[in-house]
Amino acid sequence: MGEYEFATLVANYLPNFLYMSNEWVIANLDNIFDQSNDLKWLCAMKGYAYVNITYKEIYKYLKENRHLIRALDDKNLKERVHEALIQNIAIAYISDYEKLEDASSMIHQLLVRRKYEELSQLIWFIWTQRKDENLHAKVFELWPRLLGVIDTNNREGMKLASKLCDWSVFVEEVSEENKNLLLEIAPFAGEEYNTHDLLESIPKISKKQPDEAYEIWLKMLEGSSMDFPEEAVRTALTNLVNAGPDGQRQAKEIVSKYIEAVNERPHKWLQEILAIGMN
Repeated sequence: MGEYEFATLVANYLPNFLYMSNEWVIANLDNIFDQSNDLKWLCAMKGYAYVNITYKEIYKYLKENRHLIRALDDKNLKERVHEALIQNIAIAYISDYEKLEDASSMIHQLLVRRKYEELSQLIWFIWTQRKDENLHAKVFELWPRLLGVIDTNNREGMKLASKLCDWSVFVEEVSEENKNLLLEIAPFAGEEYNTHDLLESIPKISKKQPDEAYEIWLKMLEGSSMDFPEEAVRTALTNLVNAGPDGQRQAKEIVSKYIEAVNERPHKWLQEILAIGMN
């Protein structure tokens, strides 16, 4: 077996080799990920991209020996490898292998680099882990840091702010802190077609916190007049109406913003909701 094939296979089947001999793998990492041989190293990194588990000891080795940063900067490695490495970094952060405040951590480096593709992948991958209830604290630690490096005065920054609307799913109850996070991204929801995701969260919020839902919704309407999914809009309007006179006023203001954007469907739905309430 040639050295290039060896490097590819060992890196690709790392879980199997670790199972057979953890000690052998650790002792041979410099040989597997051989930075003195560019082609061999590229083969190893391509193989590693298909490993679906982030091993703390392997990750620490790759980070401390600058394999990760080199791979992210290497144009010979395709998008698939870069995406896999960003996912590794996200898992390391979620698993407490890395700390945001540590300037040497890769999660910190991603923020410093401010590269659209890297931050976009990071936002998306963390969203895919949304069923993990233990993730919320990590999300709300990272979210303001991301906003701190996103420049919404340019197109890429607006798109990243839009992608962050997916993270509204992590908001179980609106606080002053997370409300400000939502208000900052809401006007950009339509930039990357994420209005749907934010609208899905507004009915959930409006059930117990109609004032906060109204404020976030109004901010969203500064940039997008999307009214889909219809059920989410109807439910949120119903919750506002059921909140009393102030809620009814807020619901009317919301639909007036849709009308200004030449979208009369929410106004029609509100009339139906009010008519049901009077019967």
